[in-house]
Amino acid sequence: MSKTIQIFTTTEELKELFKEIIQEVDSQRNSQDLRSNEKDIEENFTSISDLAEYFNCSLPTAQKIKNAIPKNEYAQFGKRFSIPKSLLLRYGNK
Repeated sequence: MSKTIQIFTTTEELKELFKEIIQEVDSQRNSQDLRSNEKDIEENFTSISDLAEYFNCSLPTAQKIKNAIPKNEYAQFGKRFSIPKSLLLRYGNK
Protein backbone atom coordinates (compact mmCIF):
# COMPACT_ATOMS: atom_id res chain seq x y z
CA MET A 1 0.00 0.00 0.00
CA SER A 2 1.57 3.24 -1.14
CA LYS A 3 0.72 6.70 0.08
CA THR A 4 0.89 9.78 -2.05
CA ILE A 5 1.99 13.04 -0.54
CA GLN A 6 1.31 16.26 -2.37
CA ILE A 7 2.99 19.52 -1.59
CA PHE A 8 1.14 22.64 -2.63
CA THR A 9 3.29 25.52 -3.63
CA THR A 10 0.62 28.11 -4.35
CA THR A 11 -2.56 29.19 -2.68
CA GLU A 12 -4.40 28.58 -5.96
CA GLU A 13 -3.53 24.88 -5.85
CA LEU A 14 -4.73 24.70 -2.26
CA LYS A 15 -7.98 26.49 -3.17
CA GLU A 16 -8.58 24.03 -5.99
CA LEU A 17 -8.07 21.11 -3.61
CA PHE A 18 -10.58 22.59 -1.15
CA LYS A 19 -13.10 23.15 -3.95
CA GLU A 20 -12.78 19.53 -5.05
CA ILE A 21 -13.19 18.27 -1.49
CA ILE A 22 -16.26 20.45 -0.90
CA GLN A 23 -17.85 19.33 -4.18
CA GLU A 24 -17.25 15.68 -3.35
CA VAL A 25 -18.69 16.02 0.15
CA ASP A 26 -21.73 17.92 -1.20
CA SER A 27 -22.40 15.29 -3.85
CA GLN A 28 -22.17 12.50 -1.26
CA ARG A 29 -24.46 14.39 1.10
CA ASN A 30 -26.99 15.05 -1.67
CA SER A 31 -27.10 11.38 -2.67
CA GLN A 32 -27.59 10.37 0.98
CA ASP A 33 -30.35 13.00 1.37
CA LEU A 34 -32.14 11.66 -1.70
CA ARG A 35 -32.03 8.13 -0.34
CA SER A 36 -33.28 9.19 3.08
CA ASN A 37 -36.02 11.36 1.51
CA GLU A 38 -37.33 8.33 -0.38
CA LYS A 39 -37.72 6.55 2.94
CA ASP A 40 -39.26 9.62 4.59
CA ILE A 41 -41.95 10.08 1.98
CA GLU A 42 -45.05 8.75 3.61
CA GLU A 43 -48.68 8.73 2.71
CA ASN A 44 -50.79 11.21 4.67
CA PHE A 45 -54.54 11.08 5.02
CA THR A 46 -56.26 14.44 4.66
CA SER A 47 -59.98 13.68 4.85
CA ILE A 48 -62.49 11.31 6.40
CA SER A 49 -63.26 9.95 2.94
CA ASP A 50 -59.55 9.08 2.48
CA LEU A 51 -59.64 7.15 5.75
CA ALA A 52 -62.90 5.40 4.84
CA GLU A 53 -61.49 4.38 1.47
CA TYR A 54 -58.22 3.10 2.95
CA PHE A 55 -59.88 1.09 5.73
CA ASN A 56 -62.84 0.13 3.52
CA CYS A 57 -65.35 1.33 6.09
CA SER A 58 -68.19 3.84 6.42
CA LEU A 59 -67.64 7.55 7.01
CA PRO A 60 -68.83 7.38 10.66
CA THR A 61 -66.39 4.53 11.33
CA ALA A 62 -63.58 6.49 9.69
CA GLN A 63 -64.48 9.44 11.96
CA LYS A 64 -64.22 7.15 15.00
CA ILE A 65 -60.80 5.97 13.83
CA LYS A 66 -59.65 9.59 13.48
CA ASN A 67 -61.07 10.51 16.89
CA ALA A 68 -59.13 7.65 18.51
CA ILE A 69 -55.89 9.49 17.78
CA PRO A 70 -54.94 12.24 20.26
CA LYS A 71 -55.34 15.68 18.69
CA ASN A 72 -51.79 16.74 19.52
CA GLU A 73 -50.44 13.92 17.30
CA TYR A 74 -51.62 15.37 13.97
CA ALA A 75 -52.33 18.70 12.29
CA GLN A 76 -55.83 19.94 11.61
CA PHE A 77 -57.04 23.12 9.90
CA GLY A 78 -60.81 23.44 9.85
CA LYS A 79 -62.20 20.23 8.41
CA ARG A 80 -58.92 19.25 6.76
CA PHE A 81 -56.28 17.31 8.64
CA SER A 82 -53.04 15.51 7.94
CA ILE A 83 -52.47 12.17 9.63
CA PRO A 84 -49.46 10.04 8.63
CA LYS A 85 -50.20 6.44 7.76
CA SER A 86 -47.76 5.18 10.41
CA LEU A 87 -49.66 7.08 13.10
CA LEU A 88 -52.95 5.55 12.04
CA LEU A 89 -51.49 2.07 12.04
CA ARG A 90 -49.91 2.59 15.45
CA TYR A 91 -53.19 3.68 17.07
CA GLY A 92 -55.21 1.23 15.01
CA ASN A 93 -53.58 -1.70 16.80
CA LYS A 94 -54.81 -0.53 20.21
